[in-house]
Amino acid sequence: MSSTGEAPLDGPLPADVPGSLRRVAILERTLACGPAEVWENVLDWPHIPWLHPGSFTSVELLACGTDWWRARVGLAPAGLGRSVVLELRVDRAGLRYVTETLEGPGSPAWIVSTLTPMGPAATAIRVEFFAAVKDAMHRRITGQAYLRVYRRLWDEDEGMIVARRASEAALAGRGIERSLGRRVALALPQTVVIGGARVRIFAVGAELRALALVCPHMGGPLPDEAREGCRVCPWHGYRYDEDGRRVDGRGAGLRRWTVRWDPVSDEVVVSS
Repeated sequence: MSSTGEAPLDGPLPADVPGSLRRVAILERTLACGPAEVWENVLDWPHIPWLHPGSFTSVELLACGTDWWRARVGLAPAGLGRSVVLELRVDRAGLRYVTETLEGPGSPAWIVSTLTPMGPAATAIRVEFFAAVKDAMHRRITGQAYLRVYRRLWDEDEGMIVARRASEAALAGRGIERSLGRRVALALPQTVVIGGARVRIFAVGAELRALALVCPHMGGPLPDEAREGCRVCPWHGYRYDEDGRRVDGRGAGLRRWTVRWDPVSDEVVVSS
């Protein structure tokens, strides 16, 4: 991965960027994902406050279509009560997308991101930031702020994309099993890794149960322990009770694995 904010800023503006704006920064880096994964990520507006709590506090969808959305997004810190209205538009054929700030601090502003496929799981991205600035100092400060925030946002987004790919591979596995040894020596509850999947083993009375600690929505990693009776997905806020059921009663619960206990050998085996 590489990034820079030192590329020349005074070149011609893209044709669709308003002439009242100036380019204030450019970020370039290579992402460990393909363009399809980038499109899926940027169109996934619900993850904004969950994956990026250091930058955003809330998101309220205002309108959307197949390749665009508009939302009111709360800005961190929450106590200031600041928000912006953002609109994101994807141009798949042009391998670019635009994020426009329509209302709130910093508006009007455009962020134009252009993709260059580099391989099955590698994409170069060039992010250009355009803002209404008063002078050279304002331009520099605004550009540095954008670079600081967007480097962190893409670190977090790229981490989610890569982790999701691994989670999907683990969830797809079938016929995988692992012996946990003798039940008498088994410390419960505990989390084990089986075929790349984190699995929580616990007892309900005399019965042993096993849950995959992976959110079935988009593969988010769930915590070992439930807090206040539930586990919360850090990517989208989906909530599951201690037995793996969706707290709101809608959608799939956590995947259960099979637990076999041999009363003769006292061996416990967990399998997918």
